[in-house]
Amino acid sequence: MGKKKNKSSRDPGGFQVLADQLKGIKPSGAAAPPAPPEPPKKAPASTFLMSPEAQMWLEEEERPRSAKAPALRKQGTTKTSAKPVKEVDKQAQEQEALRAQIAQLEQEIENQTQEIEKLRQDASQEAQRAQRYLQEREEARKQLEETQKQQEEALRPPPHTSLADLLIQRGIPANLHEDAARHVLQRDTPRLLEWLGGDPASLGPWLQKYLRLSCADPLCQQELRDQGGYPMLTQDPAQCECCQNTDSRRMATRFARACRERGLYRVVLVGGSPTTHAELQQLPLQGIQLKLIDGKQNRDLQQATNDMRHNHLVIIWASTMIQHKVSKLYTDQQNQHETKLIVAEPRGLAQMLREVLDTLQTP
Repeated sequence: MGKKKNKSSRDPGGFQVLADQLKGIKPSGAAAPPAPPEPPKKAPASTFLMSPEAQMWLEEEERPRSAKAPALRKQGTTKTSAKPVKEVDKQAQEQEALRAQIAQLEQEIENQTQEIEKLRQDASQEAQRAQRYLQEREEARKQLEETQKQQEEALRPPPHTSLADLLIQRGIPANLHEDAARHVLQRDTPRLLEWLGGDPASLGPWLQKYLRLSCADPLCQQELRDQGGYPMLTQDPAQCECCQNTDSRRMATRFARACRERGLYRVVLVGGSPTTHAELQQLPLQGIQLKLIDGKQNRDLQQATNDMRHNHLVIIWASTMIQHKVSKLYTDQQNQHETKLIVAEPRGLAQMLREVLDTLQTP
């Protein structure tokens, strides 16, 4: 005997029984439940600051989904709606970056323009200051020159009649003025001194050239006459303009005269210290060209030959600082040239000149 199947085991929840009870029941004419309200539409976004590409993308997003192209296509196709949006965003970002760069460059140009204008103003101010400084300096210079001119005019002595004008007024010709002045000086000294109170510019050079102070030595007086002056005897020998009461200047005057009389105008002195050379350059050697050679310096044969060939007199000062090999360069050529060679032994300058003078005067 077979077991009877239990229906409850096949419908544990009782849903099948409930369905069988509802099979013959028709639905009543009751109204269907109301549809849920639609969500409020969002206000459209502002497009005032959007680029044209961004506005197109916004319009595409707000268009209803039924109007849009289906998102999925046949197998093997790809999504094409997202790609243009990304490109538009990228272009918009690049444009915004370019606008930012342009704005930055414009700001930099404006800053540089302001700096240039400021530098131009500073340069203009500096030029104005320099111009004012030059004008003030020029005015100060003119004022100083005017002040100096006024001072010179205030210190300038009143004009006087010069001795030459007095002689012309007397009717004495210009070629006789020297003899007339000499005669007046010898005959009427007080009156000449009164006349000499004239213009210093006219009388100063004349007095300097023609009136010379001299000692009682006839050679000094003759030397001053040879120079074109009128020797006036002074009681103080130190005031003598020829020898100044020193043996070296007195012997130098005699030596120069003896050389001129014999045509010995170019003289070479070998030897002597630097101090003696400096003193020789201050002596009154009128008309003599003196060349000084340091005896301690090395000289060669060619230099010594040129000295012997191109000069009239060579003096070897043997007692001073001089190397034997240097003096020998000259003494070995003593008879080879027309130049006169004298070897002097004294140590003092005046004694050396006196010995050379005695040698020249010896026949």
